[in-house]
Amino acid sequence: AYRRHERQIRSLILQVSATVDV
Repeated sequence: AYRRHERQIRSLILQVSATVDV
């Protein structure tokens, strides 16, 4: 049940990365 969380975490990181846009 780790891969399932990985997908949600990846989505969150993508959203944060888009907001940061370094």
